[in-house]
Amino acid sequence: MSSHPIITAGEPILRCQNILGEGPLWDSDLGVVNWVDIEKGEIHTFNPSTKAHSVQSYGPKRIGSIALRANHPGSFVAGVERSICFTSPSSPGELIPVASPIPEGVQYGEVDRFNDGVVDRKGRFVTGTMSQTKGGAQLYSVNSDLTSSILLEPISCSNGTGWSPDDKTLYFVDSAAGSSINAFDYDLETGGISNRREFAKDTFMDGGTFDGLTMDQAGCVWVARWKSECDAPERRERGARAKLTSVGIRAGSRVVKYNSDGSIGLEVRFPKAANITCCIFGGKDLDELYVTTASCEASGEEDLVGKFPEGGDLYMIKIEGTKGVEKFKFGG
Repeated sequence: MSSHPIITAGEPILRCQNILGEGPLWDSDLGVVNWVDIEKGEIHTFNPSTKAHSVQSYGPKRIGSIALRANHPGSFVAGVERSICFTSPSSPGELIPVASPIPEGVQYGEVDRFNDGVVDRKGRFVTGTMSQTKGGAQLYSVNSDLTSSILLEPISCSNGTGWSPDDKTLYFVDSAAGSSINAFDYDLETGGISNRREFAKDTFMDGGTFDGLTMDQAGCVWVARWKSECDAPERRERGARAKLTSVGIRAGSRVVKYNSDGSIGLEVRFPKAANITCCIFGGKDLDELYVTTASCEASGEEDLVGKFPEGGDLYMIKIEGTKGVEKFKFGG
């Protein structure tokens, strides 16, 4: 049996049925949560108080992540396909390319598109790419003046990224590596990283991988699990091992809280969603955990859509005694 507390999520707060919901972003000024459906090229906005839900389409271009802009209310900076773009509230549906950090000559397949992205306290947009070729992707830092530099390479699927409350540690997930969350020393003044080390090792043996993450004020890391199965640890204790191709075995996925020392502090399970992608704290007290998910269609498991009908929906779980951190805004 598990040695840490386990919460089971209830019904989704919004049945939006995304293909690949990702990158939730709380806007404390408006009291709304924003996120993307990568495959549809959509930005979603949901007001938990009024239940109003709106969708802005930018398809067929895929949007990997978004962040608010400090000096441009209503506008996002976004990693779109292989470019950095701005959105404009005065031009709905229009994406304005502003930077191309990926070196010229790099072909699709070597680098597919931008994926996860977040902003540091100095207003830099830290975002990475994903590649169909192992080690073909990079993690970039995009400055307010839209110049950029490579923070980390080689990687394969840039994903969850966040900072400790004192900004001295950067946490990072390469989902294709799959086995751990890495930590780096972070120089806030220069935006540079050093001293790579393992922060938390994947001990679940559930067939899944780490995905997007967020931080809380205590310095804990809350990370989503993609394509994992919640009852694997209990079966492993009985000598059984997960078989992801079996509809009878898959039992939903989870968000895991890692304490600042790397130990597991809490687990949130989602019995009706197999692919959990990312999470963010929101609400007036930043104690509501908003969680994005993906359909089994996104993981190439169309036969499991009926078993996990809430894949692609948005969840909210009240986390008593925990307070998240505000996301910073891009300086450009």
